[in-house]
Amino acid sequence: MATEMLPKKVSALAIGIINALNNVGVFGATYVIGAIRSATGSFTYAMIPIALLTLSACATALWLGRQKQGRAASLQSWTTS
Repeated sequence: MATEMLPKKVSALAIGIINALNNVGVFGATYVIGAIRSATGSFTYAMIPIALLTLSACATALWLGRQKQGRAASLQSWTTS
């Protein structure tokens, strides 16, 4: 998705930044899951923040995809008229 939305010159940099943020997120999530499990004794409560983050990421990806489709459709109608 990053390579579709960004110019080719910066795609590699963007993918590198995305990878770095992913690594930080994995470390942070592991720490948070461990802390919540230690405090509550339950993996269920530890998974709730992860599930909420996953749902918000899915909603954002869908929103960005629809926004891009809308721009493409408006550009196409503008160029054909």
